[in-house]
Amino acid sequence: MTTVTGGYCIYSTTPTGQVTYHCVYNTVIKSLGCTGSHIFFISAELHVYSPHEDLPLPDDTVVFIITRVYAPIRTPVLFEAIHVYSFSGDPSKDKYDKHLPNIPLHFLELEVVHFVQNAMPLDKSKHLILEASDYVRDKKKMSTVEAMFNRSTSRWAHIPLPVVQCTMQIIGTLSEFCHDSMLIIKIKSLSFNTLPPASDPATSASLRTGLGTMTSMTTTGSVLPVSAGTGIACHTNMLVMVLTV
Repeated sequence: MTTVTGGYCIYSTTPTGQVTYHCVYNTVIKSLGCTGSHIFFISAELHVYSPHEDLPLPDDTVVFIITRVYAPIRTPVLFEAIHVYSFSGDPSKDKYDKHLPNIPLHFLELEVVHFVQNAMPLDKSKHLILEASDYVRDKKKMSTVEAMFNRSTSRWAHIPLPVVQCTMQIIGTLSEFCHDSMLIIKIKSLSFNTLPPASDPATSASLRTGLGTMTSMTTTGSVLPVSAGTGIACHTNMLVMVLTV
């Protein structure tokens, strides 16, 4: 959830001659900083697909957004909107956002581990440098973020660290903004492969998560059905993950 200002409309033409229209907004990401004692606001831009002749939202409109993210270092974060839900009312009124919840920025990422840092001396937190790519502003862009979890708590005490170059999925919230202007995400849930790649495509491997153990299987057929609530169905040569808490 965030506030948008300075909206304006643009159009672009594809190589095939198709014209698409978007609205672009200025917005910010709120961060507590490294110490948690000061609030910082990180500049960001929101890119929203819009019909022709659509009008931008008024300044200070509060929106709930689901987006793809490009988070470069030392430049504004770019949001490519998937869904945008604006809160009704008059943003110019003092009571417009009085009763809205303060929702932190959440991330769901499938990323490659680039660097693993040992436990910090104060809180035993583990830090991971992650790289992820996504399609933003008509191009595939690579982001580098830092993720952390605290192994002094019982939930994370026995979770092994991922190895460099392994792929992991995380769900987390924006925690800090420091270390060369890099976003820092506090992990709420993660899954990754703790074993080397299987030599036999039919061999299963165990994945550790913050909630339990996942079983992974590579397939060479078409889509595999998975019962509701037990996992996700994936296409040929994709991982099929079934949660077994």
